Amino acid sequence: EGPPGVGKTMLAKTFAHVVDMRFSRIQFTPDLMPGDITGVSVFDRTSGEFRFIEGALFADVVLADEVNRTPPKTQAALLEAMEERSVTVDGAKRPLGEWFFVVATRNPIEHEGTFPLPEAQLDRFMFEVVMGYPPREVEEQLVQERSSQILVAGNRIVCDRPPVSRERLDLARKAIIAVVISPTLMHYVLDIVAATREHPDILLGASTRAALHLALATKMNAAWEGRSYAIPDDVRAVLQVTLAHRIFLRPESFDRRGGVPELVRQIGNAIPAPETLQEAQ
Repeated sequence: EGPPGVGKTMLAKTFAHVVDMRFSRIQFTPDLMPGDITGVSVFDRTSGEFRFIEGALFADVVLADEVNRTPPKTQAALLEAMEERSVTVDGAKRPLGEWFFVVATRNPIEHEGTFPLPEAQLDRFMFEVVMGYPPREVEEQLVQERSSQILVAGNRIVCDRPPVSRERLDLARKAIIAVVISPTLMHYVLDIVAATREHPDILLGASTRAALHLALATKMNAAWEGRSYAIPDDVRAVLQVTLAHRIFLRPESFDRRGGVPELVRQIGNAIPAPETLQEAQ
């Protein structure tokens, strides 16, 4: 989430490029229909049979650009793909790829004529990353480098590094799976999730899916730090991006200072962190 022009789309395209995956961008609009993204069956006069034409979802990395600008019916088709890695067309379930991955963008302004994602749909996204304007020195470097490139190459990705192979990605996935979360640390994760459901300022707390994603994100952070076991710092590192978009305040708490992210941070700090290092080893 972030204002227009800060690089949300470019970030998704760059991610797909560096992991060498098929990329598909869907510009969500009010007239977009489910068949436009899942695919349709058309009658082939030559063979006398119906032939399925794949939609934009049949890729590895799918960018749902401005996802809140399309009606709920089309949003639901996207979310089925996210949840089950398959789409249903004409009663037939068609699997998507092993590495199927969805990135959606949403602007924090211009809500007129949009279809906001309800709580049940937001809960299916593992992370919400808020992108603001870059620091002055970064913006200056970016404008200096890209101002000449964009005239020649357009908004294409310029990268001189070789893409990451599928073999390395598979090794990374196995490393995350192998990370150990001790029972006491798992209790810490569940205590934080439970606290969001009991806080007086919160109308809707984190779900069981949120607890699952928080545990998985904790393992990811531990693997990123080069450890085979998770510690409380891993939980705190991913807490806000994993939980903030799933929590909804009571109307009387909307003006709470710092909003939901600050509230999530306070909840995480209020729960006593266990000593898990010795147990994990």
